[in-house]
Amino acid sequence: MQKVLCNHLEIKSKPDDEGCFSGYASIYNIVDSYHDIILPGAFGGELDVTSIKLLWQHEPESPIGVFTKIEETVNGLYVEGRILTSIERGREVHELLKAGAIDGLSIGFQIEDQFFDGEYRYITKLKLWEISIVTFPANEKARIYNVRGASILNNLDRAINSLR
Repeated sequence: MQKVLCNHLEIKSKPDDEGCFSGYASIYNIVDSYHDIILPGAFGGELDVTSIKLLWQHEPESPIGVFTKIEETVNGLYVEGRILTSIERGREVHELLKAGAIDGLSIGFQIEDQFFDGEYRYITKLKLWEISIVTFPANEKARIYNVRGASILNNLDRAINSLR
């Protein structure tokens, strides 16, 4: 196993992790394309990986895998998951990720508490429904940084730059 620790971000790679990935589904204090800012603690602490769905492009009819870890960190919502490469869509998504053609993550949620300040909406509490692998994430820093089968060194540079 290769292991690199960088500014609270750990990237791992094991030979038996086909379809596995990790990254941040949301980064705190970033103005997204909807003028929303998710604040630390908005996800409410412990999250049940079995209740959060892994989708392709927010399409409810396109589940593509499962999450193995979802946790709030000082940076945002960190996730680890496994794409089901035994299904056609899963194989396609995995190949796109390995090639670097896509790398975005996006969250689907219901707002439970918020406040506005000028043109921005600050989200202080939300109910997370799903996390999708997407082409264009609303939060530009919400990315997959490690994909089983892709070069760990290529992903490391993206991970370092995203946390700056």
